[in-house]
Amino acid sequence: MVRCPRDCDKRTILVYGIKKFAVSSKICQAGIFIGAIDARVGGVFLIQIGSAIEYYPSGSKGVITTIELRNTKLTVLSFVIVIDSTQ
Repeated sequence: MVRCPRDCDKRTILVYGIKKFAVSSKICQAGIFIGAIDARVGGVFLIQIGSAIEYYPSGSKGVITTIELRNTKLTVLSFVIVIDSTQ
């Protein structure tokens, strides 16, 4: 479980990927990007750790623009954000 403060989008944005994120990404900013939390109020969400993928595409949603990352031989883990649709 991850707890993010409000306004965490005001810090330097460093997010790699659009659905599956490189483990070096800022978790709270990835949560804003995917829609799990609102940047103005923060919030709590779950992540699931998995193996890395070879390519993390870039994308843009709201105030977050993610960065493309290729050839991730040094990145051994990634994460996805789990959104509970029952909430």
